[in-house]
Amino acid sequence: MVLWEPDTIHVMKKIIQLIEEGTMAWYSIDTGPSVFINTYRANTETIVEVFLKMGFENVLVSDIGEEPFPTNQHLF
Repeated sequence: MVLWEPDTIHVMKKIIQLIEEGTMAWYSIDTGPSVFINTYRANTETIVEVFLKMGFENVLVSDIGEEPFPTNQHLF
């Protein structure tokens, strides 16, 4: 079973192009078609704009979690 779509490869190639142009970004992919783009906060707006201009409508932005802390609470 192959879950990658043509857009999956398109996103990966665009990130490679952005890297070659000097934007610090990396892609990561799980088993499905979704590509996760990791970058510095300063590059987020630029990367979002690039993919919106490419016609992607579903560009989600998230941040890292909170500061780590010890807990005895069960997390799941």
